[in-house]
Amino acid sequence: MTDLGVRYVSLAPQEDGACTIPSPVRLLGLAANRDAQSSITFPQSPLIDCPLAERLADWLREAVSPLFRARLGSSLKAVATGVGYECRTRNRDPGAKLSAHGLGLALDISAFELSDRQRLRIGLTQDPAAEDALDVVRRSACGWFTTVLGPGSPDALHENHLHLDLQQHGSGAGYRICQ
Repeated sequence: MTDLGVRYVSLAPQEDGACTIPSPVRLLGLAANRDAQSSITFPQSPLIDCPLAERLADWLREAVSPLFRARLGSSLKAVATGVGYECRTRNRDPGAKLSAHGLGLALDISAFELSDRQRLRIGLTQDPAAEDALDVVRRSACGWFTTVLGPGSPDALHENHLHLDLQQHGSGAGYRICQ
């Protein structure tokens, strides 16, 4: 992953009952572009599985950062997240299936910070240009992740963050949930 410009700490595989992460990494940051002139940080240092870290790095570098530069005139500087790995069921419902968080295959993003100090919080009313940019970011995620949930999805628990995951759903690898 270092060849992708990702800064991380590798950890030993994690296992807690049904919850397992074969190749866990604590995500610290990544080069914002191929020449590594600037970086994107993860202040919460989420723990996620390596395949999710790679996909996230590509999406942020190839889609999100250029989108913010084009629409808002500022580069992506930091991504505020949840913890990533958490051994729990979906929506913490005792009868539900294991969450993708329990496999290190999910990450929640609550805000993006730009180089001009704008903080774009997911689900909070902002100026129309910021709202439009966040909507395009959410829609772009649908091409990179198998599940994208956020404001406006039928699940009200995702009104203040974007849930991104790589867990396979449905009958095949091409099945996507994008709400």
